[in-house]
Amino acid sequence: MTAYTPIVALDIVDSSPKRIKKNRSILSLGNLQQAGHLLWRFVRKIHRADTVLIFGSNGFLLSLTPLLVLIAKLAGRPCFVRSFGGSLDQFATDLPKPLRWLLLFGFRTANGLIVETQLLHQHFANLLGTDSVYYVPGYRPMPETVPSFAPDAVAKEATSDAKSATASSLKISMGTQPLRLIFIAWVRVEKGVSILLEALAALPEEEQGLVLCDIYGPVLEEYRPEFERLMAQTPSAHYRGVVEPESVLDTMRTYDALIFPSFYAGEGHPGVVIESMAAGIPVITTRFRSIPELVRHGENGLLVEPGDAQALASALRVLLQDRRRLMQMGRENWKRRQEFEIERVLSSLVQPLIEIKS
Repeated sequence: MTAYTPIVALDIVDSSPKRIKKNRSILSLGNLQQAGHLLWRFVRKIHRADTVLIFGSNGFLLSLTPLLVLIAKLAGRPCFVRSFGGSLDQFATDLPKPLRWLLLFGFRTANGLIVETQLLHQHFANLLGTDSVYYVPGYRPMPETVPSFAPDAVAKEATSDAKSATASSLKISMGTQPLRLIFIAWVRVEKGVSILLEALAALPEEEQGLVLCDIYGPVLEEYRPEFERLMAQTPSAHYRGVVEPESVLDTMRTYDALIFPSFYAGEGHPGVVIESMAAGIPVITTRFRSIPELVRHGENGLLVEPGDAQALASALRVLLQDRRRLMQMGRENWKRRQEFEIERVLSSLVQPLIEIKS
């Protein structure tokens, strides 16, 4: 946002709940009260705005966005809609026809729909037209500090003595250097935690002690009994609690690779995968929805089919047995970070708003 600081000022109406609630009914009393409060604040502030940008989950885009867009239009203000996550296409397809019409009406009435993934862009461009849909990828801040394989280190490695490299490979194959993995996300079935633990258990007995995995993140209470049961059966995995957002990169850099076997329905561009780029470590993840937009198989990580523990175990063995390939994929992942740097991405988010204002 630095480039736009002199000409962009934000006035935010925050509709997020103060805590996560189990009751997800749109017509619950709490949601109706929250909606009324939001509408009142929106109406009061809209006349001070040049352009309106609505961020929302799938349910929010269906329930309130059509009305918010109409209010913006009546006030003579351009209005853009930005969806959260990567499942808006499936959500729209599964709606009954009247509700799907209402959702698309809100999008068509707005000046543009902004989506996070190329998959969503293609889907809604076919429905709304390419001029009405904008692709703005996920993003994270990218620190200036570089991983240990900084460009000069890469050059030195390329000219290193071949005998030394061979000796290093032999040491790794003998098991003196375990492969250390990090999983960091909500600990729940849909993020692939059970598949991960099953894959660790599926490794050959002589290799199980050579692949270690630390799991970080809040545990979904409904999943906790199953998670604790599986953890007790998997000595190579350890739960490390919740890591603070500002410590994610420093923590991630102490590991060899991120493992993220997610098949979560709302997955768009997972922030943790983008953070692995900043950390300079490769990713073992799934060919699920839009994840392959971030990870190219064999280049900056490895992709397996969702829910396939045996394929995941095979991918782990690849990295265990070929540490030089692991390091190369880490370097390639680090190179991709610029595509998802927050300054660059937010510039593309703000640009259509500025253009329509001018």
